[in-house]
Amino acid sequence: MKKAILIYYSRTGFTEQYVRWLAEMTGCPAASYKDARKMELEPYDVVIFASHFRAGYIQKLRWLRKGELRRKQKIILATGAAPIGSPEAKRQIAVSIRDEGLKCPVFYLESGINYEAMDRGEKLMMELFRRLMSEQESENFLHSHDNSSREYLQPVVRYMRELGVAAE
Repeated sequence: MKKAILIYYSRTGFTEQYVRWLAEMTGCPAASYKDARKMELEPYDVVIFASHFRAGYIQKLRWLRKGELRRKQKIILATGAAPIGSPEAKRQIAVSIRDEGLKCPVFYLESGINYEAMDRGEKLMMELFRRLMSEQESENFLHSHDNSSREYLQPVVRYMRELGVAAE
């Protein structure tokens, strides 16, 4: 059996919530990106990295190409406010992965928007992003909301089982 660790970078709480749910569902340990950068990751075969998708890029993704992580099997979880199945989100996520030279499975998890946790620059960026969308698409970006669901993690859990990932 393979050992896996969940590592997350979360700005507004949605990504962290998904990782907590996944840890409960799988028994895998979880660590924040900040803590994981100081940890010994040698015992783990698989690194499951979760981060939010913002401004056309999965945040902190470059970290997966560093040091000992290059030799690890990776799974990426990208959270974002766009609905599941959004063609634009799929395209941008694919570009992020390609630009970083990563070849690993990516799961997109719809989350939400928490304007209260954003700074002024992030709010301005969201307003500009919203203006680029169609009126129907931009409706999802007007107010804080939470569309995250444990159900969205089921494909991730199935994939982990297929890989033979075991909890500690």
